[in-house]
Amino acid sequence: MSIKTSFIPLCYLQRCGCQWEQLRFMLISCFMLLAVTNDWFWNMQDSEWDFGVFSGIEGAEKPDPEIFKIAVKAAGNICPEQILHIGDNLRKDYQPARSLGMRALLIDRFSTPEAHTAKETGVPVVADLLEAQEYIMSMEDQIAIS
Repeated sequence: MSIKTSFIPLCYLQRCGCQWEQLRFMLISCFMLLAVTNDWFWNMQDSEWDFGVFSGIEGAEKPDPEIFKIAVKAAGNICPEQILHIGDNLRKDYQPARSLGMRALLIDRFSTPEAHTAKETGVPVVADLLEAQEYIMSMEDQIAIS
């Protein structure tokens, strides 16, 4: 089963600068890109995003699983197993995505103790978007083999 959608918190990408540019080209050629954010709203016109789910509009915010369910519906009700949620918060991003059956990846730019502990328990953790790209590529390779 291939990964079809990647949910990425906008607040993380806005802080990443050039790393996002490198990852963006790989993502937009392979995935539907959906932003799930606790922001009220921002203009997605003329962007690489297919669409966004905004807490200010939907009335639910991360970590409430409801905002992730809204995102799945907006993505065409694809199977949660076909979604990769990339986030930088264990409680608000990783855990609710996994609770719904999505694949999830935690980005830990600051080497936090929380992420270190999570990694020891099996949570996939990367340091930046370049490592995220490597992780995504390895996932696609593993899925193709199975």
